[in-house]
Amino acid sequence: MLRYYATRSDGKRVERTTAIGLVKDIGPSPADASREVDRQKLRETINQLQPFQGTPRTFGQLCQDYIENELRIDQSESARPKAFPTVETYERHLIKRIIPRWGRSAPLAVESRDVEGGFGNYARGTLRRR
Repeated sequence: MLRYYATRSDGKRVERTTAIGLVKDIGPSPADASREVDRQKLRETINQLQPFQGTPRTFGQLCQDYIENELRIDQSESARPKAFPTVETYERHLIKRIIPRWGRSAPLAVESRDVEGGFGNYARGTLRRR
């Protein structure tokens, strides 16, 4: 068994295990197990950032999914294309202001007036013009 730590979507680090094979096939020593882990390239696999899969449980996951699937795609193929400065601005506001403040909340618990109020006068003026 390979034991390692992973960070869950809520930020908590937890221990994980992955079976690497039988002792009779790999060998009895820790060095044999380490060679097998390298042969299967498990270290590279467990250390890769895995995108969130499934239904978002937090508002932060929802925002991250929006960044990855809507802002980082080729905008020429988008249903509602955004200009490059708009993409940069949206991503910056999400990462620096919105996710840190409401990221751990349930997606339906965050209301637009909360976010609008959190931006102060700048956001109120910008959002009302639309």
